[in-house]
Amino acid sequence: MMAWAGLLGCASSQTSELNWQWLFDGTDLNQWTGLGRTDIPADSWQIVGDTLHKIGTAQENYGGDLRTKERFGNFE
Repeated sequence: MMAWAGLLGCASSQTSELNWQWLFDGTDLNQWTGLGRTDIPADSWQIVGDTLHKIGTAQENYGGDLRTKERFGNFE
């Protein structure tokens, strides 16, 4: 079972300042989509408390990987 909290993405602006954006705040997956999909596979991911959990195994939920909707050149 995998869990992440507080993922951040960073995009550089025209003025070279860093603009940090929360990608997962423990409450929703609005910044994410399923890899190769337009939605998130509901049978593959679940938010429990404030952490993100992968449900089942890779073989049971093939294609259950997540990706950010937006592209980032830097992340932490």
